[in-house]
Amino acid sequence: MTQTRVFPPTKRPLIQFLATLLVVFHSAAQAQWQSAGKLALPKYSYSFLASTPNGDLLAATFNSSGPNDPPRQIPALLIENPSVTANPRIIELCRVSFDAQRGYGGIACDLNGSFFLSGDTGNASTSFVRKFSSRGQPDTTFGTNGEVRLNRRMLGIDVAGRYLLVAVDWAQVAILDSVTGKPLGLVSAPVQGEVNVRDIAIDPKSMRIFGVASGAVVTWGGGAPWQSEGYQFRFLSKAYGNPRAGEGISIDPFNRTVLITPKPGNSLLEIEGSMKVNRFTVNSAAPTTHLADSVMSFDGSTLYISDMIGQAIHVMKRPARGSLIVASATQQTVTPTAPPFTEVASTSSTGGGKSLNWFHSYSEVVQNAREEKKPMIVYFTQGGVPKAQSFEKNILMTNEFEEQAREKNFVCVYEDVSRNQLNAYKFGAMRVPHLIVLSSKGETQAEFSYEIDKTGLFNAMKAVN
Repeated sequence: MTQTRVFPPTKRPLIQFLATLLVVFHSAAQAQWQSAGKLALPKYSYSFLASTPNGDLLAATFNSSGPNDPPRQIPALLIENPSVTANPRIIELCRVSFDAQRGYGGIACDLNGSFFLSGDTGNASTSFVRKFSSRGQPDTTFGTNGEVRLNRRMLGIDVAGRYLLVAVDWAQVAILDSVTGKPLGLVSAPVQGEVNVRDIAIDPKSMRIFGVASGAVVTWGGGAPWQSEGYQFRFLSKAYGNPRAGEGISIDPFNRTVLITPKPGNSLLEIEGSMKVNRFTVNSAAPTTHLADSVMSFDGSTLYISDMIGQAIHVMKRPARGSLIVASATQQTVTPTAPPFTEVASTSSTGGGKSLNWFHSYSEVVQNAREEKKPMIVYFTQGGVPKAQSFEKNILMTNEFEEQAREKNFVCVYEDVSRNQLNAYKFGAMRVPHLIVLSSKGETQAEFSYEIDKTGLFNAMKAVN
């Protein structure tokens, strides 16, 4: 299905609630989640989840033994190809000792496959964040011998390019350098009363941070990881639950909604930008269980939900909205060579004989673009796809496009989805070609997928601010 979504300036006040992230496509209401059983996994109290660059699952766990029991080593797990089989291969990545009723505070994976684990020991002095390779080897170059301690409770985490975000002390977000572990900033929640922010997720377009606090959705907007002082905090919904150890939040990048699982119960809440709350029942989970986090497959058709009491990961399904044209990780197909337009250098180069520079890493250039107040074109493609080749030849490689891009001083980024499916997923790029027009503040001016209208694209570029 072809999707085109354009947000003219006069309409933007209508979608300011969640600041361009929670904008629901017209077909979203038809994509209802239905229970589809659960994965065949070892019995652990599964808590927080994340995706790897090739679509595997990362799962953290919780020590659910009795309060008077001794400490126990609990694992973080890699679950391979969960969308291919209900009985996936499980790889134990690492084990860490936690006291009873304690465990990992969060898990996140960067675009290179390295992953981060936070540990909430209940004690600020011993809580930590650690970095590992994709196969679980500690990255000793991160922090001090692979670990960062901030003398704060270390809770939910997410990563955006060079920036690692950690929910700390229930109402703040610490920003670290994801390579070195160096602290870079602190985002606070200056509100009256108690705010129990347990988990966070960041939208890579707007750089808005979302959090869940006792079942309420909260947000920090107006800033960026490199400009933490600009963030402003506010509540976006009422509370649908109580404070708890395993409380996660995730972003549906295709429907532009956030997903939470209130306690107690087996409900999944999908919160739209219009404040509408869609409630779905996870039938494979007990009505009195403790659902925690969720993560979505790259095609948007499958949702995995962790269960701390039921010691399971539940599966929900909805109709796929399309799929990226990328060979499966289980296939031995060689990705076709990209056309000349997409053969760009790691920083910039000339495309198709034109003088317009194209960058091929959004995370490397977004900070400069925002600081210099420049709008962006983010283009997702893959070599060998006729529709993408036609779009590039007839629109992107033309003098007309170059003139339009130069007039508004666009920073143009090409992303190869065959090399970086995780980034395409986070941007909601379902089919190639896929193109997003971002304002200088990271607002989504327009979004086009597959059949890209030339007039619509140029009008969106002219209207950008």
